[in-house]
Amino acid sequence: MHIDPGVQFIIGSCVNVVGWLVVFSLNVQAQKKVLRNQILDRARIELTDSLRQYQKWLGTINAATLDCMVGTQLEAQGIPFDWPSRCIAFQDFIKDRDAQLRWLERMEDYDVLFPEMSDVRSELGHRQGRISDFVSRSHTALLVSTSDSRAIQGRANAVKEMLDDVGPVMDQLAMANDLMVYLQNKCLGIITKSKTPLRVPIDPAFPVIHKGKRGKLYVKGTTPPL
Repeated sequence: MHIDPGVQFIIGSCVNVVGWLVVFSLNVQAQKKVLRNQILDRARIELTDSLRQYQKWLGTINAATLDCMVGTQLEAQGIPFDWPSRCIAFQDFIKDRDAQLRWLERMEDYDVLFPEMSDVRSELGHRQGRISDFVSRSHTALLVSTSDSRAIQGRANAVKEMLDDVGPVMDQLAMANDLMVYLQNKCLGIITKSKTPLRVPIDPAFPVIHKGKRGKLYVKGTTPPL
């Protein structure tokens, strides 16, 4: 069957246009996917960096508290201990606002990318408020108890209270790590085809971050999202 050359040209042009549109559409989708992955990875890096800084702050508080315990033991044996420097250390913890809150601000910044973390962000923010109170109380207790170099028993009592109350600091440190593992699994798991197992505490009473039925994160021990 003879086809008019003009018709052949039109059909060929239509095929070329359709082919170009298909390729263009696929390229746009691929570029959107690449851009989204780049934004996710940048968010993961910024959140992870701020959480690591926060973990360092929490770990240093725990180490300083244990250091004070060693100080009371040394004093009980008649060995002098540098208490003023410990007071300064806790004062520095209070002043380091960036370490305390940068991670929380970054989570708020990227809430649109990780809406499933909104509830756990609020819960960890409340827990951080209690940790800040602990640091302030510890600083005040050390300041008062070290104003008299002879008040050994007063310092021992102050440090005992600090040790009784330091547990939430370590809980928060562990849950910050839970968040980093979640971010790694979500942002890199698709590429690597593997995921890091979530933390399972030795004691089930310890708080841990879980995922609810609809994908929202929550702290185990609080009411799971519906």
